[in-house]
Amino acid sequence: MLRTWRTPALILTAVSLVFSPSVLPQIQPNGQPCDGDCLGRLPACQNAWQPYVSAVFLGRATEVRKEDVPITLDGEKKLTEKLLVTFVVKESFVGVPEKVVTVSSGGDMCAFPFSKGHEYLVYAQRLSNGGLYVSACYGTNFVEYAADDLKYLRGLPNAPHGSTVFGTALRFAEPERLDTKTRRVVPESGHTVTVKGLTQNHESIVDEKGNFTLQGLPPGHYTVSLDSNGEISTFPAVRSTTVDIADKGCARFNFTVDPFAQSAGEKCIFDFERGEISNCIRQATTGELFIAPLVLKELDFDSYGLAPVLSLKEGWMYVSRSGIVVVQGVRTMETGPDSFHDGLIRVVRNREYGFANRTGQMVIPPIYDGAMNFENGTARVCKGCETECVEPECEHHVFVHGEWFQIDTKGNVVARIQPDN
Repeated sequence: MLRTWRTPALILTAVSLVFSPSVLPQIQPNGQPCDGDCLGRLPACQNAWQPYVSAVFLGRATEVRKEDVPITLDGEKKLTEKLLVTFVVKESFVGVPEKVVTVSSGGDMCAFPFSKGHEYLVYAQRLSNGGLYVSACYGTNFVEYAADDLKYLRGLPNAPHGSTVFGTALRFAEPERLDTKTRRVVPESGHTVTVKGLTQNHESIVDEKGNFTLQGLPPGHYTVSLDSNGEISTFPAVRSTTVDIADKGCARFNFTVDPFAQSAGEKCIFDFERGEISNCIRQATTGELFIAPLVLKELDFDSYGLAPVLSLKEGWMYVSRSGIVVVQGVRTMETGPDSFHDGLIRVVRNREYGFANRTGQMVIPPIYDGAMNFENGTARVCKGCETECVEPECEHHVFVHGEWFQIDTKGNVVARIQPDN
């Protein structure tokens, strides 16, 4: 399941950021990020109560004056633009009793691009001199992109008391790759999100779509955590998962779990001329084996998207382009791995033979003591048979004795055969 979030300022696909040049997080001349939330637009129920927001209103910009103010950039004195914007206030939501206000923005490389004649939902900070200041990262937006924010703000007078914590919990379903910035994610369903307060803890279970919600919490100080195996992070990244939530306010957390992070690797061989490769085959916290990204880009994949890799512990295996090991326990033939025949390959589990397809599904369970490859839709298998060396060096062997059968690609026995057949 591939999840995609979209806002007017940013696009998040499979937990990978794609920024347009105009909305990259802005940086002040001193190298510090602009005040506010620059990486992702917060929901109004969270943004309206941020410590840097003390005034929220809907207004029309009737005048925009520009001033050049000096700054020091890379050690050089330069000029940057500061905007002084006059607004006619159409609706006041937080801290704006005036009908007409002047807002300053910029002079610090953090200006919001106001223009005359447009309407905006403005999130501002009331300064000590009584004026209003807007950073590009406060959440101010054009009115046409602010429908959700306005719905929340207009509903505040009649909204029920209490605070809300909500968000998503997703797990990476494939390891990191060097040839792409996107990774497939799946819901982390069934795991617990804990919201720890000063006197009481609250819990929510992640649903089948990867969402969680806790409503009706007393306003106050909370720490939010996800119970899961793997490296847990948030997107957009937050400095802390400890928050203060106002009455009728909220806090959103989008958790991602990476079971493939920080995993030690075993040696492998995929090219005998290059020899052993260290830190090659790794194990996720989910138990899946996968190939290190630096090794994955070197593999030679077939037309079905599979590549063979030799584990010095597990033997031959086939790997998908995502890096996940899909088929394990593949037999050695001559100096390489066994190959697929009629879409199936022999695999060995606990010394018994079965057949898997190219996705790793065990189509025929491992119940045989010996098996030959499929040919024209059937394969010979045996129970009670043994292996016998063909030559003194025992580089080759055959199956002897036991009961022999002929099976089709679904595992159905179609005939009993003699061992010498």
